[in-house]
Amino acid sequence: AYYGQHPVPGVALQGDTALFRFVATEMPPLVPGIFLSAMLAAVMSTTDSGLDSLSTVVVKDFYLVFVRPDAPERAQVRLSRILVVSFGILGIGMGLLLAEASSRLQASLIEAASIAMVLQGILAPIFLIGVTTRRVVAADILRAVSVAFCVTIVMVVWYFRAQGTAAPLSFLFVSFPGMICMLLLGYAPLLWRRRASELRAGLTLWDAAAEGEAAARPRQSR
Repeated sequence: AYYGQHPVPGVALQGDTALFRFVATEMPPLVPGIFLSAMLAAVMSTTDSGLDSLSTVVVKDFYLVFVRPDAPERAQVRLSRILVVSFGILGIGMGLLLAEASSRLQASLIEAASIAMVLQGILAPIFLIGVTTRRVVAADILRAVSVAFCVTIVMVVWYFRAQGTAAPLSFLFVSFPGMICMLLLGYAPLLWRRRASELRAGLTLWDAAAEGEAAARPRQSR
C-alpha cells in the first residue's frame, strides 16, 4: 500500500521485496534490527519445537512399536538426534522450494507457504470432531478426509490457474472449502448413528466436564 502511493522509480516492488525494503529504508534506526531479531526468534522457537516433536513421534510411535520395542534410551536419543538433523535439512529444502515458488508466482513467501501448507486446514476439523463426539468413528473420518483432500486439491489448482487473470483467487480462500467439507461430512454420521464408540470413552470435552462435576460433588457434600 505504501509503495502504491510512493513508487520507487525503476524498481519493481512486490510481496516480500516491498516488505523488506520498507523495513530497511523507511523505519527509523535500530527498528530494522529489532524487527529481524524478533522474526528470527519466532522462527527458531517454532522450528525447534516442530523438529523435536517430529523426532519424538517417529521414535516413540513408530520405531519403538514396529522396529525395536526393546531399544535402550541411549539408542532412542541417538536416533532422535539423527532425525532432528534430517528433518532440519528437509525443512531447509522446503524453504528454498517455497522461495522459488513465490518468485515464480510473483507472490509473497507467506502466500506460497499458505498454499504449500493448505492441507493442514483439514486437521483442525478432525481434532474438533474427535473431542466433541464419540459417535463418529475412524472410518467416517477417513472418508471425510478423502473428500476434503480432493476438494482442497481442486482449490489449489484453481488458485494457480487464476493467477494472472482478470479475477485472481486470493490464497486466503483456498483452504476454506476443504475445511467446511470436512466439518459437514465429519459430523454427518450423527444424523443416523446413535451408538457411541467405547474406544474414546472419557476423551471428549463432555466426558471431561462430567468427570469434573462428579469430582466436585463429594467436596460440596462435605
